[in-house]
Amino acid sequence: DFAQVPLHMTTFNIETGQLYTAKFANPTCRMVFCADWAPIRAYTDLLSNHPGSAYCSDILRELAQVDFRIVNVEAVLHENPKSLCPQTKEGPNLVGPASAVDDLVAVGFNVALLANNHIYDYGLEGLESTRSIVEAVGLRSCGTGKNQENAYDGLVLKQGGIEIALINFQEGEEGPHTERAPEVAGWDLQRVCASIRHHVGAGRTVIALPHADREFLPFPAPFAQRAYRSLVDAGAALVIAHHPHVPRGVELYQGVPIFYSQGNFLFNSSPDLFVNLATWCE
Repeated sequence: DFAQVPLHMTTFNIETGQLYTAKFANPTCRMVFCADWAPIRAYTDLLSNHPGSAYCSDILRELAQVDFRIVNVEAVLHENPKSLCPQTKEGPNLVGPASAVDDLVAVGFNVALLANNHIYDYGLEGLESTRSIVEAVGLRSCGTGKNQENAYDGLVLKQGGIEIALINFQEGEEGPHTERAPEVAGWDLQRVCASIRHHVGAGRTVIALPHADREFLPFPAPFAQRAYRSLVDAGAALVIAHHPHVPRGVELYQGVPIFYSQGNFLFNSSPDLFVNLATWCE
C-alpha cells in the first residue's frame, strides 16, 4: 500500500502461512506483485481452455482489491508456437499459445513484466509477439523496448496523485542471446541506476524488479546482494526480485525492503531441479 511516498506493504510469512497487511484509512495506491507465470507443460491447456481456474478464491479476492496487478510473463506467447525457431541457449526455450493471455485477463492483471531470461527464447519475433499479445488485451508491458535506449526507461503508473516508476531488467543467466538483445533491459546496472535516478529526480517512487540470480538456491548470491543494494543507493524505494523459483528472505537495507526472490506464481518446475541444500553444502 502506498499511503504517501513512504511505502507500506502486505507480506506473507511462509513458515506460519499468515498474511500481514498494513491498514490505512485512505491508501493512495494498492499494488500486488506476482512472480513467474508461464503457460507451459501441465499449465498449457488449463490456462488456455479454463482461464482463471488455476487460482483459489482467496488469491482472486486479494487481487481484486488492488489498483495494479503486476506479473512476470516468463514465456513467449505466439499464435503458432511450432512455427518459431528457438535460440541456442543453455536452458529450456519456453513458449505458450497466444490464447493463454485470457488467463491474465481473467485474473485482472494490468502490467506484464517482460525482462526475463525467456523473453528472447525465440528471438525478436517471439518478443514482439508476446508484447503485442499482452498489450492487445489491455495490459501494459515493462522491461523491453524498440531499442536499447528505451528498454531501460521503465513504466510509470499514476494513481491517487502520485507517480510510481517500475523498472524491470534481467540477467540472462541461461543464455547470452538475451544479454545481447538490445530490445531487452539487461544486466547493465549503470543504465538501471541512471534510470532510477532519473525517475527519482522527477518526483516518482521507484520500484526495481530484477529477474536474476541463481535458480533453486534458498539464499542470494553475493553479486545479487551487492547489485540490489546499489539499486537502493540509487534511490529505489523497493526491490522485488524473481527468477530463482524458490522464496528467499527479505532484507531491510537502509530502511528499504529487498525481496530476494518471490518464488513462483504459476510456473511448472520439475521437482528434480530443486537443489538438496544439505548435499549441495557438502
